[in-house]
Amino acid sequence: NQAREARERPRQHMPTQAASLQTGSAGTSFDAYEELNVRPDATAEEIRRAYQRLARELHPDRATCPADTDVAFIRVQRAWELLRTPDGRRRHDTELRLEQMIDAQATALMYDIELGEMEYVEEDGEIYYRYGCRCGDSFELSLEQLQSGINAIECSSCSLAIQVDLTGTPSTPMGQRSHI
Repeated sequence: NQAREARERPRQHMPTQAASLQTGSAGTSFDAYEELNVRPDATAEEIRRAYQRLARELHPDRATCPADTDVAFIRVQRAWELLRTPDGRRRHDTELRLEQMIDAQATALMYDIELGEMEYVEEDGEIYYRYGCRCGDSFELSLEQLQSGINAIECSSCSLAIQVDLTGTPSTPMGQRSHI
């Protein structure tokens, strides 16, 4: 009887914990596919197998460190609840698409400039390109970012972003070659 009560006690807290798992770590909506480690185009059978495997591995009664696996187990349970039926999966997919659309709208605030429009800056041994933002701060693109092909940057103060066309001729001080 005491063993049964001990097993049921953690379950009394599960709804509260599960409710707090509506969002992901970065504030984004809960991605059930990611939790189950399956692709969004996985078959229902692949999803079921992934759930069963993770549930076995993470179940608090079987885990060697139950405290470490409680939240992970609850997240796997929630993912299965969302994806186990065709209607639930359809609703979850719709929520994910809506979030992607919202993210796309946020990045729609991005505008294009050419690298040649950016100011070449050399300070404290670091080389970067700077472009003034309408908020009064600036966009800064480091040499490392340029060399690795990163061309989308956000303002250091506001939510605006720019996409830098790397085919333009960068402005550099007279007589110096571009570093890209």
